[in-house]
Amino acid sequence: GWTVSPPGIVSLSTTSATTTTLTKVAQGTVTLFANLVNACGQTKAISKTITVGTPVASIIGPYCPTESAPCFLSDAAPNGYLQY
Repeated sequence: GWTVSPPGIVSLSTTSATTTTLTKVAQGTVTLFANLVNACGQTKAISKTITVGTPVASIIGPYCPTESAPCFLSDAAPNGYLQY
């Protein structure tokens, strides 16, 4: 079977033993889990992390130590993308 965590970012549909369709509900990162069973009844659990939607980033700043010094921006996004 197929599951996704955390819930609420994608919905699963058109699910079969070997395929599923993910539909975006919100933006974020999910992990898709599958338990695959072969003809001998052996089960294999696999997972894949997927980023859904446009990467979101957040730039903090500018930080200017003095009026004549260069200003700096810093990346505060937990997902490693710059936000604006």
